[in-house]
Amino acid sequence: MRKFWGPILLLSAGVCLAQSGDDGQVVAAKAELAKTRSQVEAGVLPRARLAKAEEALADAQDASFLRRTAYGPELTPDQADEMVAAAHRRLDRRRQAFDDAQRLVSARAAPTASLKPFEDDLEQERQECDVVDSRAKIVRELSDMAAAEESFLDKLAPAEVSQLADSGDGVSAYATYAKVEVAFREH
Repeated sequence: MRKFWGPILLLSAGVCLAQSGDDGQVVAAKAELAKTRSQVEAGVLPRARLAKAEEALADAQDASFLRRTAYGPELTPDQADEMVAAAHRRLDRRRQAFDDAQRLVSARAAPTASLKPFEDDLEQERQECDVVDSRAKIVRELSDMAAAEESFLDKLAPAEVSQLADSGDGVSAYATYAKVEVAFREH
């Protein structure tokens, strides 16, 4: 009977992936959480394992969100804020894992060499946070520039705006841009 659970869980994960649009890590984490929850309820596993499975799901969801936003083609300022929060949650999780591993080493329950993977994960997540923070800063700056431009254009008279338009052949006169620059600096 046990040998049937693997294919059933795999099939369920595939169906969930197709329906939800989640990536493979999220689907796998959801399946692991469901499996762990049932084992905890049956008394086979301790409750601490359920908390770890829930944390793994949250981490997978944050990673999925970061893949869609940090490395995606379009990003809004609101998404940038969410992206930064997700990256920092992941960094906090890596710090916690490193601290836990360090406590084991300090208690001589684990060798010092066991810290290396945790250090690597922590450093990788720090770098990802730097990339995410940089991308979010750029998105905010672009948004602010677009808002300033829109505000500037709103203050211009309609005749002035039509003068800023190109002649229809895709080429605008240099003098037009010079006028815009002077007006923008006076703004």
